[in-house]
Order: sequence, then C-alpha cells, then structure tokens
Amino acid sequence: MLSPHSPQSPAAADASAPPAPTPAEVKLARSGASAIGVPTFRFISHGDRQPLAISPSTSNARVNARRGATESPEATARKLMDKWGFTSENSYLRCFSYDQFVAPHQYEAFLKQFFADPVVRGDLQLVGSTDALRPLSGSTGNLAFHPLAVTRCDMSIFDGLFDSGVVRRNGAIVKCFDDYYSPAAVPTAPSADLHAEPGDTLIPDELRRAMLDASSDHFDSAVTTTDRRELLYHLFAHLVLGGRVNQFEDEIAPYLTVAKLIYKKMISATRSQSDPNVIQLHGAAFAVLPRNADSTAPLFPMRHRQNFLIAAIDPLRRRVTLWYHASTAFY
Repeated sequence: MLSPHSPQSPAAADASAPPAPTPAEVKLARSGASAIGVPTFRFISHGDRQPLAISPSTSNARVNARRGATESPEATARKLMDKWGFTSENSYLRCFSYDQFVAPHQYEAFLKQFFADPVVRGDLQLVGSTDALRPLSGSTGNLAFHPLAVTRCDMSIFDGLFDSGVVRRNGAIVKCFDDYYSPAAVPTAPSADLHAEPGDTLIPDELRRAMLDASSDHFDSAVTTTDRRELLYHLFAHLVLGGRVNQFEDEIAPYLTVAKLIYKKMISATRSQSDPNVIQLHGAAFAVLPRNADSTAPLFPMRHRQNFLIAAIDPLRRRVTLWYHASTAFY
C-alpha cells in the first residue's frame, strides 16, 4: 500500500528564527532516534503555499465575476470554515515536506522528531491563555500520538446518517429543541474519542446528538464504532461541531464537501495497478494530544473535544499536513 517512490521535495522556503528547543529535543532531532533505526529527517515548510491558501487571483470576487470565473474549491472551503469558527485567529492547516522514506513502524518516532525540529517549531503557532495564536515555546515531550484509521475515502461512510433518519434524503439535517451535551465521565488521559472528551456542546439538531450522545437512539446506527476511528470521520465531526463561534448549516452537503477536500490534501489515493476499480490510500493520520490530563500545554489552553491537532503523513508525496484548532471558550 505504501510506496517508497516519492516525488522530490520542493525548494526550501525561508523560515523565521524558531524558539530554542529544549536540550532533549535538540538531541532527539540530531540523533534521528538511531536506536530504533529512524534516520534523521530534514523538514521544509511550505511557507505561504498552504493547503487552503487563497491566492490573490482567486480572492477577488468582483474580478472573477467579470471574467466569468468560478470560485475555487479552496476559496469556498476557506469561507465556510470561517463561518464555522475555524478562523485564522485560532486555526490553520500547515504543510511540510520531508526528504526520505519513513516506514509505518517508524511513524511515532518520526513525529517526535518532527515536533522537535527547529524548522517545524519556527513555523507552528499555538493558542495560549490569551485565546490568540503565539509562537510555539516550551517542550513537546508531553505529546501522545493516537492513530486514526485511513481505510475509508468514500462518502458511503456517512450513509448511516441518512438511513437512521438523522439527515433527510434531500440532505436536510433534522432539527431538534436546543440542548447541551457534556459527558457524565471523561477518560483520565485525553483520548481521540470525541464523544468522551469534555466540553459543554450545543445540540441544535439530531446530527450533533448522534455524533456525541452515546445514549441517543441513533448513536450506533448513524456511524459505526469502527468508522468513528477513521480520519475522514474525524475531519467531518470537527467541522460539524465547529469552532468557538459556529454558524450551523441546515444541510449536510457543505460539511461533506469540505471534509473530503481536507482529506485529499492530507492523504494520497491511487488506483490499483492490478484492478483500476480499487482505490489505494497512502498515508497515516494521528490525533496529537497531551500525554496526560495534568497539563495541556503547549498544545492547547484547556482540554476540550474541539481543541485538536491532526497530523497526517503522506509517504507518496513525502508531506506532513497539520490541522490545528484551539480556543479558551466555545459559544
């Protein structure tokens, strides 16, 4: 499934001077974790060429209208994400290239090296107690990497939402009286199970109820336990649950479209040489979380299901793509 043949990395982009990593992180980045056979990687930031970056030629709606041009999918996605609360003030997608093949059994050591690398540290910003992005500082040794499955790329993963009546056949999301959901008990350590993580979340419709409330009639039928571990589901769920100020959609289509677009930015897909009808996925994804609940620093200002960092490794394009969002409050 994973191919060792990958395109060459793009030319290096200028990076600002990063905060000084701890001695342990410098040692890790230089050693390449040779004790377990992981080489030393060179990481290159894509700078302004980010997954959902809007170029000046596609950002002027009036000019495009006069030319008869349609808005790019990236521009549409960016506007929708702003509407859902994933603004540039507290959320971003960031992409990096690396220079050599990494095997699946090396992924965790690879990510430890990645987050200790000076180029990566110089490009990342995290939300602190002031609810604003700031340069990464402090140690990243407290990180845990929870694998997300990368086996589904088709929208049929969400058929259960329609079959269970959570979403009507015309795509309309079934509404309900406003309610709030917060789990009765949370895991001792942060987990990738979104419904189990803390957070008092508004439930204005049956879609969000089916995603979060395990006592809901549709929790098991809308999305299976296995599919809830998929990267595609996590992208979709985070978009639906939204950022600190979220303007909900009445229909499911925009959420599906943007989730699929982000997925394609993170993971490569090719057709099988033996059977063109079979799609092969190339990559791995991880929910990056604090190792314990005692301290969410430096990633997040507090523990909340919508404070998240997803890291996807694409060995075909030799890229690491991050999607980050955090806030001190959700409304």
